[in-house]
Amino acid sequence: MFEEYIVKINSYLDENLIKNGTGILIKDNLVITAEHVLCGNKHKVSWEDTTIEAKVINKEGPVNLLELEKKINLNIADIFCSDEILNDESKWTIRGFISDSQIKHSATGVGIIKGVSEDGVWDYYLSDIKSGQSQNYSGMSGTPVFSNNRIVGILQMQSINSGGILGLQMSSVNMFRSLLTRNNVRKSDCYIKLKTGLRNYTEVQIQKNINSKKYIPDIFVEESDYKECLRYFADPELFLKKAIRLAKGFDFKEFNEIFKSMGFEEINFNQFNENFDSKDFSKIYIKFYNNVCLMEKNIKSLNKKPRNNLTLNEYYRSKHKWRNNSAEFFFANIKKKLEYIKLRFLLLTKNAGQGKTNFVCDYTNNFLLEKDYFVLYYNAYDFDADPWDIIVNKLKQITKKPTKYILEVLRNSWKKQQRPMVIIIDGLNENNTLDNFSLKIKQLLEKSKDPYMLA
Repeated sequence: MFEEYIVKINSYLDENLIKNGTGILIKDNLVITAEHVLCGNKHKVSWEDTTIEAKVINKEGPVNLLELEKKINLNIADIFCSDEILNDESKWTIRGFISDSQIKHSATGVGIIKGVSEDGVWDYYLSDIKSGQSQNYSGMSGTPVFSNNRIVGILQMQSINSGGILGLQMSSVNMFRSLLTRNNVRKSDCYIKLKTGLRNYTEVQIQKNINSKKYIPDIFVEESDYKECLRYFADPELFLKKAIRLAKGFDFKEFNEIFKSMGFEEINFNQFNENFDSKDFSKIYIKFYNNVCLMEKNIKSLNKKPRNNLTLNEYYRSKHKWRNNSAEFFFANIKKKLEYIKLRFLLLTKNAGQGKTNFVCDYTNNFLLEKDYFVLYYNAYDFDADPWDIIVNKLKQITKKPTKYILEVLRNSWKKQQRPMVIIIDGLNENNTLDNFSLKIKQLLEKSKDPYMLA
């Protein structure tokens, strides 16, 4: 199958054709292609029996953006992806136009390997060509590179290695992302299938608990700030930003004057920017947490300061001013919630009939599902085999991908968003099917210690 959005590119010097290539329609009047295809002073875009003139209007790195002289009614490419797993096991396909005659041609292979070009034209090479082999891929420059139902880059050039083997290089989507619109880009196919499949399964489990009256959505009483703490657990980056905003809103001027007089380190949370980049999360979390702990410690020291020679009136005036229990509580509360970010597992314990199922169902339904997290909900009594095997098989069933690949997709999601996949198992004491169920749960937790797979 040849996608409608794959078009021919011709470049001219005056009226002389000097270069052929392939382009990708990304809007009804916009086409991208490799920069080196667009030489000369005139460019034309063709498909079937139609030809339209075009001009270069923008570029990013080794990719140029062409504007057509009029809009056309063809499908546009809407499956570009910048988060697909690319490695030596990635299967790839290219489809474009080859040779001066611009004949349709496709090739397939295995392996999309990270590389570096001195001129910055490409960042991956395509290895192990399986089919569609040619001695000359001239005209294919600008061709989309497909992997796992996504366009992961465009073809740039061919080369011959020291062994005389023909190779191909591509520019990944990250090299020209700014030329694309939101309508052109999607998450990886596995990511979308996983998110949708987990949601559908979890919604069915929640509905089962509604039908059995174990979860009554309209009746929910929260005794403490448990749900807020679990939000810190499930979305570390978002709620670290919230904690930073809260701390920066506190007035430290009078406290720092006292700290200075006592030889304590002054506290200033204005050094923290709550709009930090995800890659800086761990560093900022550690530094911010240590500052909160120091603030709490210093306030406690103030509250323990002896009365000395102060009159009773002076003592209570100073106590009202800076011996402030509410400030101590404020920072102790932030510290407690921040500590949930470090956790990998949570065990909710309480006597039967006290609302644990109602709580976790409400948390799942009205927070995790509502905010579109990766979440998988199980009732413990449904496990009739090893829980780890059941969970892994569910992921494989949803995505039709191997475990290694699925976990890499989840790792990538974690790195970009600092959002873990949350697995909830309700009613641990209700499984009467498996022997040594508690041991199997312990083994599940051990296997889930991967820092990108918080359970």
